[in-house]
Amino acid sequence: MSKSSSSSAKSRFLDVPIEPFEIAPDAPADELLRRMERISFQGRNLATAHRIWRRMLADDEVVIFLGVAGALTAGGLRLAIARLIRDRAVDCVVSTGANLYHDLH
Repeated sequence: MSKSSSSSAKSRFLDVPIEPFEIAPDAPADELLRRMERISFQGRNLATAHRIWRRMLADDEVVIFLGVAGALTAGGLRLAIARLIRDRAVDCVVSTGANLYHDLH
């Protein structure tokens, strides 16, 4: 990787300063997720996913794909995935064979 591409890759992680915050017991989840945009590690990634999700829900013509890998059904997420499909919260499910196998057996 060249020095210039390495610098630009780093800059996207360094342009937002870290701002620790206290969690108020009555704060809504939306506020918590928005404030996580200014922390590090997976909190920032979760906030980014939340921002993308909000944009998707605001788009009337969005198509939502749910990608699942690993043994999610065996891990207890079977009913949650079924609910997303039943409520039409997702338009398409892309799955590995493991999920289909575990759900059928």
